[in-house]
Amino acid sequence: MRPVALALGLPRFVLRLRFGRGARASRSFEALREAYLARLAAGATAGRFAPSPQAAPEDAAAYRDSVLGSWRAANADLRARIARWDEEALDRHLLPHPALGTLTVREMLFFTLYHNAHHLNLVASRA
Repeated sequence: MRPVALALGLPRFVLRLRFGRGARASRSFEALREAYLARLAAGATAGRFAPSPQAAPEDAAAYRDSVLGSWRAANADLRARIARWDEEALDRHLLPHPALGTLTVREMLFFTLYHNAHHLNLVASRA
């Protein structure tokens, strides 16, 4: 969420200069999710964005609290920055995604929502 929040905090003309302008309608949440799952099934990985393996923490509860605190802060930052975007702008501006290519901001927000749930489900299935 942090990279998306950072991108949404940039001046919009910077996003247009760097990534172009949206020329198509944003896909729905369901269509974006299906595209992401298809990319995963085709072998896409997080690549350089994957976290490095870490040893199990000595204090699991403290580690969990730290991770959740970081997530809450990133979530609050993202929500605050989303609030400054109107509906039209979500479809006019683009952001890059390493597995899905260039997405509209709306699609990137759909992806971010799904990606959080995806990882939560992975954790739950391993618990």
